[in-house]
Amino acid sequence: MILHTINKSPYSSAIFNDCLRLCSDGDAILFIEDGVYATQQGTDSYQLIEQHPEVNFFALAPDLEARGLTSDQAKVLTVDDNGFVELAVKYQKVQSWY
Repeated sequence: MILHTINKSPYSSAIFNDCLRLCSDGDAILFIEDGVYATQQGTDSYQLIEQHPEVNFFALAPDLEARGLTSDQAKVLTVDDNGFVELAVKYQKVQSWY
């Protein structure tokens, strides 16, 4: 199982789409920095999240807060910095997408 971190907005980069193509069942994606924009309901990115129930989605709470955003707790769980560390420990590998 791999934890993928995405730090680019889906409006400026295609890395979220590229990452999803390589995700396997049980992998997770953690949106950080501008990547948290992908978690907003009603967007094309959010539709992709809904279409991939085999992947676990997370968003870094401080990055959401810094941008005045929230995420859908049913599809995208928020984690704090300690939660980020816990995810990095839980998953066998961490792959950063830039």
